[in-house]
Amino acid sequence: MKANPNITGLQKDVNIMEIPWMMMTNADVSDELVYKITKAIVEHNDKLGASFGAFKNAKSAAMAPANAMPYHPGALQYYKEAGIKVGN
Repeated sequence: MKANPNITGLQKDVNIMEIPWMMMTNADVSDELVYKITKAIVEHNDKLGASFGAFKNAKSAAMAPANAMPYHPGALQYYKEAGIKVGN
């Protein structure tokens, strides 16, 4: 990234590594709550991006990559409805 005096830590050009993130919960959290959270992240990504710039890079189509940890049924329900491929 090019230096940007308006961003803390970018007073000179730097190499940045981007690592995908995953939200985790346990099986006891209701399907409805996980569905709503997943839907809110996808459908309001613009607002998340306004509050934290890294969200602007999020792509809903890449939201459910292959993973050893199983996806919560509530998230799977939203992905199916939204046409987001799981395990891509």
